[in-house]
Amino acid sequence: MELEKITQFLERKTVLVTGATGFLAKVFLEKLLRVQPNVKKLYLLLRAADTSSVNQRFYNEVMGKDLFRVVKEKLGANLNSFIAKKIAIVAGDVSYEDLGVKDSSLREEMINDLDFILNFAATTRFDERYDVALGTNTLGAKNVLCFAKNCLKLKLLIHVSTAYVCGESSGLIMEKPYQLGEALNGVLGLNIVEEKKLIDRKLNQLQREGATEANIKKAMIDMGIERTIDALIVGYGSGKISFFVGDVTAIIDVVLKLANKISCDYFQGTYNNLNRKINRVMRLVELYQPYRFFHGIFDDSNTNKLLRTAKDNGMETNNFFFDVKSSDWDDYFINTHIPGIVKYVLK
Repeated sequence: MELEKITQFLERKTVLVTGATGFLAKVFLEKLLRVQPNVKKLYLLLRAADTSSVNQRFYNEVMGKDLFRVVKEKLGANLNSFIAKKIAIVAGDVSYEDLGVKDSSLREEMINDLDFILNFAATTRFDERYDVALGTNTLGAKNVLCFAKNCLKLKLLIHVSTAYVCGESSGLIMEKPYQLGEALNGVLGLNIVEEKKLIDRKLNQLQREGATEANIKKAMIDMGIERTIDALIVGYGSGKISFFVGDVTAIIDVVLKLANKISCDYFQGTYNNLNRKINRVMRLVELYQPYRFFHGIFDDSNTNKLLRTAKDNGMETNNFFFDVKSSDWDDYFINTHIPGIVKYVLK
């Protein structure tokens, strides 16, 4: 595809976007509506119980955001008619087969018409329940792939992930495809179905033991593998974390000792409160160690080739330029990223 034809390539195309309320999905949606409003139709998959609640989520969590201010100004009085004509809000969930779309006629319409699928649906909580993380991030990707295989005229399926799925890899990390079932250690035979059965057995065991919902949630969180680094900033800003250990080689020796046993009852509440805080910090140290001290270097040869092609072509670089070296990252973090967290997260 030649870069000068990107907008032409998107014209009159039908696109499915999953995880449409997520950060990256909204950025993509805004860009698409702004540079190519002649897209044929956009199906936006959102988790919701019914049509009424899914529409409410769309207007509150997507179009209601400041991100779409330019699009709204551009469309003006035609905004509502444009949305009605171009955008179909679909209640669904990628963790289910057929993406959880219950309306069979709508499902058939999507299968017949879709040109592109972009899978943004994911949970990025650093301590997500393992059953939720597996259902969305792993089985969700599988369900999207199965749905895509049924689409009659599909040209492109893009799965959006994160660099940190590479775990604790170090050295040069090449951009290469993995075989289905291949684990990071190179071993074939990773069985997601068996992993799901393991979770089901654990849940059944907890239910047989009469575990409370809080205990079940904690047990599933303990199996969680999803992490996000920005949770540290949020935790600090909300007062939940006053500091963070940042030296992976440090030896931490915590001794909790009461000066006088007679004062035990008096200080019991203080002890329990401090103990919870210490345990939380130590847990965060363990969870974030792979990301705070990541030693991998990502090979970006393919990205650089695409960037050179964009520069040499020069036709649509104003709309689709992506040279990260041209960004002032200090200015971005100080004046955009952290203020954004304060404004939109710490509220």
